[in-house]
Amino acid sequence: MKKKLLKSLIFILKAIISLGLLVFLFSKINLQDFLNILLQVKWFYVVFAVIFGFLVWALATYRWQLLLKEQNISISFKRLYFLRLLGIFYSLFLPGQISGDIVRGLKLMKGSHKKETIGVSVAMERIIALLIIFVAGGASLFFLPEIRAELNILSILIIYFLIIFLIIFLFFSKQISSKLYNFLKKPFLKKIFKIIINYQNQPRLMIKIIFLSLLGLISNIFLYYLFLLALNINLSFLTLFLIVPIILIVQMLPISISGLGVREGAVVFLMPFFGVLPEKALAFSLLSFGIGVIVYGLLGALIEIFNLDKS
Repeated sequence: MKKKLLKSLIFILKAIISLGLLVFLFSKINLQDFLNILLQVKWFYVVFAVIFGFLVWALATYRWQLLLKEQNISISFKRLYFLRLLGIFYSLFLPGQISGDIVRGLKLMKGSHKKETIGVSVAMERIIALLIIFVAGGASLFFLPEIRAELNILSILIIYFLIIFLIIFLFFSKQISSKLYNFLKKPFLKKIFKIIINYQNQPRLMIKIIFLSLLGLISNIFLYYLFLLALNINLSFLTLFLIVPIILIVQMLPISISGLGVREGAVVFLMPFFGVLPEKALAFSLLSFGIGVIVYGLLGALIEIFNLDKS
């Protein structure tokens, strides 16, 4: 009873954070200009973005399927794709978008005797994608004079990439994983690390997953670029290599509902560095998120209602 009450209170708190941030952002912009921007949306680009989004999710699904196949778990592409859409649906009202990953993992675990393996596959997919996002976001700073002018960029980048490469080394080091495996006493944790070591012993697979994660990030950036075109926002594709990774990371934070408010705050803060009006920045963030809610979230809801993720 207490746990349910605590969860309800946490959800309400995060809803308040989302709502509070949105109210604050709207108080700082010209509402009439904001509405005029939305009225001038080029819907051709929005429709194109929706269609392209299905391809982006297909690419992510294929990446997950490869990780599962390596551990002798054969699941149809259709079921994994439906589970991903289902995860998107749940991430719309659960704290942080990473909650969708947890849901799709738990759904696949039902009835499986390889629960730990499924859990590790979801975690591996997310961690590798995150590493690619961090590296791409940091690398983009080299090519953006607007940001370099504001920051002591060289020292920041040196520290940034040292941290990233240390994380990569720790994550992919078989020696460290083996030592941890031998050190651990609990069978459950030993089983988890054994699965991780199995992945680390497959360099070709890891290279393929890294490549697919990079391709996935570029696809996501192009998806957001289509929304820029829809709103007549003059921003280079290269600039999105900085902005989109920040969006993707911020919306994972479990401090709001599906990143709502936090994501918009980050976009409204960043885009003016590149000459974009706050009204357009907020419209860009809400339009791209809103379309995802309407299309992918609705499909995920239908999958849940009709139990389409079971086969």
